[in-house]
Amino acid sequence: MASVGVSSIKLIDSDGDALDDGSGRLNVVVHGLTPAEVPAGILVDGVGAVQVDIAAISSIVGFQVQGHDGSSWQDIKTDADGHLQVDILSGGGGEEQYADGTVNSGSYKGTIAAGTDGANYQFLKTDTNGRLQIDVLSAPTTAVTNTGTFAVQIASVEEAIKSEDSVHSSGDKGIMALAVNNVNRDILSTDSGDYSAIAVDRYGFLPLSSNIGAMSTLIRYEDSSHSSGNQGIMALAVSKNTFASNVGADGDYASLLTSSRGALYVEPVGSVYVSYAQIDVDNALEFLKYTSVGTVTNCSEIILQADHDNTGYIMIGDAGGASATEGIRLEAGDTFILGTNDTRNVSMWGSAANQNLNCSILKSY
Repeated sequence: MASVGVSSIKLIDSDGDALDDGSGRLNVVVHGLTPAEVPAGILVDGVGAVQVDIAAISSIVGFQVQGHDGSSWQDIKTDADGHLQVDILSGGGGEEQYADGTVNSGSYKGTIAAGTDGANYQFLKTDTNGRLQIDVLSAPTTAVTNTGTFAVQIASVEEAIKSEDSVHSSGDKGIMALAVNNVNRDILSTDSGDYSAIAVDRYGFLPLSSNIGAMSTLIRYEDSSHSSGNQGIMALAVSKNTFASNVGADGDYASLLTSSRGALYVEPVGSVYVSYAQIDVDNALEFLKYTSVGTVTNCSEIILQADHDNTGYIMIGDAGGASATEGIRLEAGDTFILGTNDTRNVSMWGSAANQNLNCSILKSY
């Protein structure tokens, strides 16, 4: 603030009498203070009148404010920015301030936020990051609302938590472990000891991550060509002392079966011998179905051979009947294979009595 000079001041009372002593000093009666209590530099006469020098009042640009501490006058101070310095001696608990993260000490002073447990005040605690620690002891049982509030059954959550090495009990509850679809086999954790998600392929199967390179050399694709030095996995079989199929339905994968001696059960594919009979053909029409062969309707082939010791020949015909002029002629030792599936379609005729015909029945599998 700019100072303003005053050239001349004359103070008078209500009667027009001057208030100074003629030498430029203002006569002031100070009530309640003894001469010893008046600040230094102010003249006091014997009756408690204070003489204030006003001769140089034109040069005054401000006044210094003091306070009394009960025994003496003290200057009221400010900081370099003009802010009034105040010490809180009681009621605020603010004698000391501490930086964030300062280690706690029982000797520190300050204001602490506290709560009540219903009977006593208790300190509010935080973690190392300054976050308030909260223990959820109970929760409302109301359903989810449109404001997003919902009930949390703490007891149910605790039932699903299992401690390491705890013993299994029937009826234990748990939380389903979710896995990450990691088709590209990306790295899901970087450092040893990190927690990591379980990874599955696109079908949800858990892949093997141990020695994948070695296992890949054992895999062979359908119709791939053999190479010298190819590796493979031994094929295990199931022992069946009494043969019985392990296949549930057509098209299922099935295990190999062995006998109690380790011999592999096999079943031939194609035409397989089923039965044999020697037929006595006389000099008359006969049908194969009426011989010891009987009626067979699931043949793949019928093999007929004229015996080497025959003295005559045998004619082989169809269901219409064979004769001396109808059919295929078999001399002694000749063989004829019929591609029919039914013995009812075969007839015979001998040029003489007691001509032997060897007959073998084959079936397809």
